[in-house]
Amino acid sequence: MKIDELRQAKADASEQLCVNNASLKKQLQETLDALQTALQAKDPPRAPKVTTKLKASHRRVFVGDLHGYYQDAAAVDAFIADMKKIQPAVICLLGDMLDCGGFLAEHQTLGFVAEGEYSFADDVRATADFLDRLQKACPNTAIDYLEGNHEQRIEKWCITKALRSPIDASALYNLFNPVIVLGLEARGIDYIRQSEFADGVSIRGTKRYGTDHVSVFATHGITTCKHAAARHVERFGGNIVYGHTHRADSYIINTVASTVIGAWSPGCLCERVRLWNHNQPDNWTTGYHLQLVAKSGLFQPINVHLVKGQSMIREFLT
Repeated sequence: MKIDELRQAKADASEQLCVNNASLKKQLQETLDALQTALQAKDPPRAPKVTTKLKASHRRVFVGDLHGYYQDAAAVDAFIADMKKIQPAVICLLGDMLDCGGFLAEHQTLGFVAEGEYSFADDVRATADFLDRLQKACPNTAIDYLEGNHEQRIEKWCITKALRSPIDASALYNLFNPVIVLGLEARGIDYIRQSEFADGVSIRGTKRYGTDHVSVFATHGITTCKHAAARHVERFGGNIVYGHTHRADSYIINTVASTVIGAWSPGCLCERVRLWNHNQPDNWTTGYHLQLVAKSGLFQPINVHLVKGQSMIREFLT
């Protein structure tokens, strides 16, 4: 989003917003000023429109949980390098591409979860840089962006600060939502909120890819339990790729109605051992999910692991 457009959005929202709290006014002003400084006044690359039913063989990629400011730089470098080689037709961002900590996490338990060491502007800058690099590496790739629970913090914060006033909450959201601060409309990236239905799917915040014969659902994630992959495929009753858990996983079942269907989680692109998880080891993994799709719609799923910044399929890519 251009700086002048951000300023106009700020002016429009300020006319609607009736805030009597002096500290909130100051916080809004400081945050908006920081965003204006962080975002460069340039037109970002524009992605082509997503085509959910492609007739020719192609490649699909699913990746998520970048967490903006806390992204794993080595894993991101490896991912971008692979995308230059793979050139997928579609990339689905599975959510939590922004971290939205600090003041946006105030509805969470205070303390470690708040993670106030960075600003929202820092977080936006980090995610915008990732999108710039991705679109430069894959100029002909269509991109979807699913809202995660961390992006949803923005809306929760707006509702809390506006004291549940829908007009004021909407004005705040029009300043800080990912579509605005990341310039997603100008980029040509479709943003699917967790409250929205897409592609005729009966569950909100879920995108559908593929043909009527062989389709794949993508969602941020409905659980982080130990057997999350099994829970996802059983609840969706079809092929499903999800994020949220930060760990690579898969589960395949054979049903009478649908034959073989599966669930896959690619892991994440963020740093491990986060501050709020300081006192226990985790089982997070960095990586992405690749699907080699035939003309028939049938596909070969591959969870690609990025181990210490090294792609496990790099030497096989031509």
